[in-house]
Amino acid sequence: MSHDVPEVATASIADLINYFESLSSDDLEFVKHLAAFLPCHLKPLRNTPYPFAINEPIDVFRNGFADCGYKEWLFQEVLIARGMQCRRVSFAGVPIQIGHSATEVKIDGKWCFFDAAFGLYFSNPQDNTPLSMAKARQIFPKVQVWKTVDTIFVGQPKSGYTFAWQQTHEQEIYDPEDGLLLGFINETYFLSRPFGAEALAYDTIEIPVDLREASHVTLGRNAQGEGSLSQIIETRHGKILPGTLDRLGMFFGGNTRHKFIILCDQPKSVRLVLKVRSGSDLNSIFMHCEPVISPEHSFGYCDLVSKYRKVRTEISQDHTVISADLHILPPYSSLTVCMGWGEVWWPETYIFDVIDDK
Repeated sequence: MSHDVPEVATASIADLINYFESLSSDDLEFVKHLAAFLPCHLKPLRNTPYPFAINEPIDVFRNGFADCGYKEWLFQEVLIARGMQCRRVSFAGVPIQIGHSATEVKIDGKWCFFDAAFGLYFSNPQDNTPLSMAKARQIFPKVQVWKTVDTIFVGQPKSGYTFAWQQTHEQEIYDPEDGLLLGFINETYFLSRPFGAEALAYDTIEIPVDLREASHVTLGRNAQGEGSLSQIIETRHGKILPGTLDRLGMFFGGNTRHKFIILCDQPKSVRLVLKVRSGSDLNSIFMHCEPVISPEHSFGYCDLVSKYRKVRTEISQDHTVISADLHILPPYSSLTVCMGWGEVWWPETYIFDVIDDK
């Protein structure tokens, strides 16, 4: 199916509304068509061959160049003019971009997240119904990513647009024109700090793990001495001895992540062992290795040799032991462990074992 968009030079917000309403049978279809169209029609602002002024949202459409903030401005202006509720969701601490912005729109009484800059939305694995950012972050990593079928950043193609969506497992977002890497899906939407709407900000704690001399480090409820992360804390429900992640925010809801800073003086192979209660959904455990820039070394990074989808498990009556193999480089490596709320009985113990020095 191919469609011609309104005349770029003279189009108005009303023209865009009328055009997309002619293609749509309901509010959700209208929003999905619009969110699929904008990232394809609008090229990145850095690629503009000439200076121009943007005084009102429709200027974004007419000029044909925009970054995320301008795209969302136009996206929201069309929605508001059509009588729909919407709100901006922003993300800080995003790799490459530093910050990013997107939109939530209320459809049939529920907030639905759409990124009209990159042409993305998120759903449960079981269906294609858009989720709010809060819900998507709550079930992460068990979230399905959808992207527009049409190639983003191409301007107005001669063959028109399909306005279709497809599932994707890709993590990188590239500019198809010059191959420039623009961002990463997990890091942008799920491992960042969000602002606006009800998007959950994960509680993050950095935990040092010193393997420069030690070959075995245990952290958690069952750890001894200084390695213990658990403390008795007092809440409105009384005093409790929470599990490792409860203490960091899980008890109060939301999603929590542990960021381990693994110190080493030479490359090492390390086995990380997590002890969780039986009955946990192991697919909800997400491990992410982050590059670290340091003065002494160009990059120190943690290579996740055995990813969370391929962890080895040993199941007993009460607990499941999960292990993942890592390769770490000096002076330190960074590993983030994130778990969806309500899907996992939180780890009681983290064990770092040096398998071999390489």
